[in-house]
Amino acid sequence: MAAGTECRLRIALLDDALFRPFSEAILSLGQPAIRLGKAEFLLARVTCVESDDEPEARYETYQELVDREPCTVDRRTTADAAEGPVHGSRSTVHDGMSFRFTSPTAFRVRMSAGERVNWPLPDPVRCARSWVRRWNEFSGFPFDEDALCAKVEGGVGLARHDLRTRMMQFPRTRELGFVGEVDWHLTKHALADEPFLRQLRTLARYAFYCGTGIKTAMGMGATM
Repeated sequence: MAAGTECRLRIALLDDALFRPFSEAILSLGQPAIRLGKAEFLLARVTCVESDDEPEARYETYQELVDREPCTVDRRTTADAAEGPVHGSRSTVHDGMSFRFTSPTAFRVRMSAGERVNWPLPDPVRCARSWVRRWNEFSGFPFDEDALCAKVEGGVGLARHDLRTRMMQFPRTRELGFVGEVDWHLTKHALADEPFLRQLRTLARYAFYCGTGIKTAMGMGATM
């Protein structure tokens, strides 16, 4: 990477109490240098408010995520959906939900012979279990993990995807994952379950912060 190259670093905090001291420290330091591996970067600007120019900047507390208005179901046709996806991590629920995975995403799966491998597919149950476990650990508003995942298994399926596999390189290893876009389809039974939809909507928006799958603290699983 050449000197002077502009890069973006996105930091997601899962503890509400960390945002204020972190932001105050960054603002008080002016333009601190940040070292990532052997590279050193000069901080040029910090953004935490979402805009057209900064769609990946956002701040919400767990209470705000919980208190959002209950979702209303807008049954779009397949042709409508083709005109433009509605991203689930942006908290919209229709007959389907759409997600964009911008860094390699995978789940660690134990095979029948005991070997653990990366599973590079956006299975709705694995996604939901990944989100709800982080939600229950940090939010203070726990959901019933097994009940929610059972409803996802019975009411949410893959409708469309535009995915490819990609390796993410780490200093001593590399991990296989998928990137791209995926649409989920919700059954009529799932659409009629308003409490389930609200929980699913909350977790879908939370995915923007917590990511999906393994090694999210190391840059994998970025979800939009």
